[in-house]
Amino acid sequence: MLSFNINKNKFIYKIINDKAYIFCNVRKKFIFLTPEEWVRQHILEFLIKEKKYYALSIEKMIVSYPVKRRADIIVYCKSKPWILVECKAPRVSLSKKILDKVIFYNLHLHCRFLMISNGLYHYFCRIEDNTISFLKTLPSYGEY
Repeated sequence: MLSFNINKNKFIYKIINDKAYIFCNVRKKFIFLTPEEWVRQHILEFLIKEKKYYALSIEKMIVSYPVKRRADIIVYCKSKPWILVECKAPRVSLSKKILDKVIFYNLHLHCRFLMISNGLYHYFCRIEDNTISFLKTLPSYGEY
């Protein structure tokens, strides 16, 4: 299981009107710090520093008529969606319902890998020939 060490990752915080914000290095701005955002920032650090991915989009709109949804993180490899990540707050249990949601999003994106995390528990999947298999971690950039 992947663990996040908050002492290892250094984040920039600030308080505005008694509310905490965290600086997002990908979006290059301060973002309101919710429990889900805390998880998202740690996953971004993991993807960039440990897995060496740099082409990322955050909260990208996915239109699945008639509903519009947002994908938490999409990692690109050679300009194609490669990894789809769903972030949840630490108090949220990772369930089949959440995995089903990510699989539904992926019907439109066609990512090869999926990740769901609540910052405490993390699940990684590979999709190949319409079969989902669980992995111990995600591949680093260039491994596939």
